[in-house]
Amino acid sequence: MQPSKVRFDPMHVLVSNGLMNTELKLLLDKMKETIVIYFKDFRTWAEQQQWTPKTRCWDEVRERSATDHIKAGAAEVMYEYPLFRWFVISHYGSDAPEAHIQAFLRLCDICDVFRSMKHGEDKGIAARLPSLASAYLPLFVEACGYLALRFKHHQLVHLHEQIEEDVMAADCWVLERKHIEAKQAMAHSRTLRNIERTALSRCLNGQLRKLESPGWKSCLTGATRPFPELAAQFQAANVEISRSMNWRGAQMGCGTVVFLDSDRSLVVVACLAIDDTWALLARQTVSQSKGQYWSKWRVEPEVVCRRMRDSDIVLHVAFHRYVGPQCLDVLH
Repeated sequence: MQPSKVRFDPMHVLVSNGLMNTELKLLLDKMKETIVIYFKDFRTWAEQQQWTPKTRCWDEVRERSATDHIKAGAAEVMYEYPLFRWFVISHYGSDAPEAHIQAFLRLCDICDVFRSMKHGEDKGIAARLPSLASAYLPLFVEACGYLALRFKHHQLVHLHEQIEEDVMAADCWVLERKHIEAKQAMAHSRTLRNIERTALSRCLNGQLRKLESPGWKSCLTGATRPFPELAAQFQAANVEISRSMNWRGAQMGCGTVVFLDSDRSLVVVACLAIDDTWALLARQTVSQSKGQYWSKWRVEPEVVCRRMRDSDIVLHVAFHRYVGPQCLDVLH
């Protein structure tokens, strides 16, 4: 039977043995050749700069296993490339003339689009994809040659068409996570009969348990306790407080820095459940300066309560660091 539609998965095109994995390794090889910088130099720089969270894509294990691409998990590549982009910009500048630098920066811009869409950004942001792909591909050929092209470069061109047709960016992230659970269910099965009788039933039971408490359901996580002082202030029957929460699939906790939009960021102090609604105790920030990939914020000392709305889009900052008691640097 012929399929009615064929779709290319953005995760596999970009970050699961994808174009970004290859681009990172090609760029590192080029940097080693031209300015004598490689994996170890990046690790030293990252430790000195003290960006949070820590990265794993460039550790010694990944360096030894790297061939023509960096072997790392899709989520690791998707959420750790912004730090390497800042490392490259700090050495070359964002307007560097070298083709291999500009090719890498344009591919990062493409990944930025999909990272934002995964956090709820409107599909209108995908309108940038055709121009970004048109800019990236000639730069890649100039830097690496036609023989370095992969079929995934062709797939990249069609991702925008898929989003327009589907009105969403469909990908395989959820199914890939289910593969892990399926392997765990079969870990102790030794015969085909055991797989049929036990492993499949374990998979089904595991799925049913997840549906009882789905990951997209908002809830406080970790230890919680009542907060009657705020209950009286909000005229609520019940208020609970915790260090962390899951809000519509987004994990937040004490110390997390999040964007609510391009002009507002918050430093989370604690999380609240107010009857059937959710809120954050957080420190607000004031923008001091901003670039395409970074911004600097002044953190206000006062803690405010911010009620969450269904229309809110919460986007975690890629990396952050404190450069003073109330001064916060952020990578987007």
